[in-house]
Amino acid sequence: MDSDLRKACTKNRAEELGLDVWEHFAIPLFFDKLDIGSATKPCRFTGGRGCGKTMLLRYLSHQSAFSPKRRHYADNVLKQIGLYWKVDTHFANLLFGRNIPEDVWQSAFAHFTSLAIALDAIQCLASIAASSFSGFSLEELGRLLLNSSHDFDPTLPLNAIELKSELGRRQKAFQTWANNPRTVSPPTFLPGREFVEALVREIIEKVKVLSGSVFFIYIDEYENLRDEQQRLINTYIKHSEPPLIFNIATKRNGMRTNATVGAEKITEIADFRTYDLDSLLEKTDFDQFAAEVLFFRFATMGGAKEVPISVEQLRDPAALPARRSATYRSSVINAAKKIFPGLTEPELASYAIGDESISRLLERKINKAIKNRGEGKLDAEAFMDQTNPRASFVVPALLHRMNLKPQEILEEFNWLREGKPNRFTGPTGWIQNNFVGCFLQLYVPFARTCPFYAGFDSFIGISRGNLRHFLEICHNSLKHIGEHPVLTDLVVGVEEQAESARQASADFLREIRSSGPYGNQLYDFACALGNLFALAHRRPSQSEPEINHFSIREGVAMLSSSDREFLDEATKWSVLIELEETKTKSESAYTGTEWMLAPIYAPYFRITFRKKRRVELIRDELSILINGPRDLQQGLFEKFERRWIDSRAGEPTLFDFLKEDDE
Repeated sequence: MDSDLRKACTKNRAEELGLDVWEHFAIPLFFDKLDIGSATKPCRFTGGRGCGKTMLLRYLSHQSAFSPKRRHYADNVLKQIGLYWKVDTHFANLLFGRNIPEDVWQSAFAHFTSLAIALDAIQCLASIAASSFSGFSLEELGRLLLNSSHDFDPTLPLNAIELKSELGRRQKAFQTWANNPRTVSPPTFLPGREFVEALVREIIEKVKVLSGSVFFIYIDEYENLRDEQQRLINTYIKHSEPPLIFNIATKRNGMRTNATVGAEKITEIADFRTYDLDSLLEKTDFDQFAAEVLFFRFATMGGAKEVPISVEQLRDPAALPARRSATYRSSVINAAKKIFPGLTEPELASYAIGDESISRLLERKINKAIKNRGEGKLDAEAFMDQTNPRASFVVPALLHRMNLKPQEILEEFNWLREGKPNRFTGPTGWIQNNFVGCFLQLYVPFARTCPFYAGFDSFIGISRGNLRHFLEICHNSLKHIGEHPVLTDLVVGVEEQAESARQASADFLREIRSSGPYGNQLYDFACALGNLFALAHRRPSQSEPEINHFSIREGVAMLSSSDREFLDEATKWSVLIELEETKTKSESAYTGTEWMLAPIYAPYFRITFRKKRRVELIRDELSILINGPRDLQQGLFEKFERRWIDSRAGEPTLFDFLKEDDE
């Protein structure tokens, strides 16, 4: 028996795993695209919550590189030494105002960075000495003298261990001063990069095994820095060269300025390279990597014995070519699908039409559409077919299209039954283009979960390259299994999966409120946008099914600066996904940017997670969605409701759902 597979996906944030993440880190399939082994230029790692920025930086840092749990070390482990520093949002914002001159705060922040990085540089020596690596011992560390510290402050001790202790004490004293700058005497500020660089150069000179090493500083959550603090770090990036290279990780749009403390600016390629982790995850077989991480978790955290992956292989960058084989890829994905089975579109249709409530609703919709078209001789029975349920599902939408005659639709339906060429399955693709939209529409009136959101493939679509979202859906799904299951027998039911996706969706929607200073406004906007897309999904004709993204008719340049800033913030916190506009309806239409509501919210609003169609908003409509107030939003929804939904159809209105949410 496996120990407890239910707990395998419980921890989905790097912060829950500590600084040494070596045993928890599966090498992503894009790892060799980062040029980590030969990099001599600063890097900017960008991406939203859940893309793995923190996990990657901690893996590259000395705590993981020299983990005591490792049996083997990378060939370049002593050539590239990683130092990790995570910016504290609250403390960074303390270093501002309160009648203290800006130049004092700038020097204070430089001092703050020098203490943090210098401490980790010495701690790195302790990591090397305490590991199974034989090139440097704790005794040698105890004898190490770092004379360069005296050049900056003669009161600093020379012994490395004593210096580390003193720097830690000064770090605490600095925090006390920063909280009480008008009542506590300021410390002697150390210069930032200069102090650290001198220390690093001396370490390289005196510790023989580090001869020729380059120290890479990884600054996490760079977006939390104030603009003037970002300028200082940008200056460090601008002047990076061996043996000290500064790198940053930031959410999308987190680099608010490319200015330095001087007249220069930093530019991509010339001064740093950007690695978009969201894009890399999505484009390098995310489905395979997600499945690998799932089984990696089952093996390392759930105690599973029989897994379709090798834990050692997933920890080894050299094994990437073997993992890219088609046979291996197929085996690991199929194993994940066995645990989280989904339904194909024909199976979804058969599943739903076998549900008496859904079947009755479908029949009512067909009959109502026939009545509205004045076709008294027809009834729903002519279109209800257990052997072609997908076709039955799209019939109500087709009957609402004035350019199609009911008898014409029936004729095509009968040709389908007889196996003749028809527009349901032929090039016109009535089923292919309309089934999912029609299927989702039928589930809206019911409280039950929708099976469209179940299955490994659906989990991948809902997550869209976000490993945290994927693991949370898996975690919710695994709650439904019994105690101590055997992995080889593990199967989670479709309904349990769909409900787990809905619960994860609701949880992540609520989490938006904690997304920085715009949190509450971002939450309101996500709800408004989600409900607008839900309204579009209820369009009886389904002439444009599966709408879940939007563009601006006049173009981004015509938006107000505050609305543009808000969209950047929504993208930064992964509420929206910014995409390049792929096509326009006319040659004169603006070609630029479009935004997709993050697919993780799709199950909550009962909309599609697939990128299919968009709505084109004018700038004033977008401004209302962003800024409200509620009465203007209601007027906007009513306008779209008149455009999309025939009021004679007797459908529940958008505001019925809004009222339910409020209650």
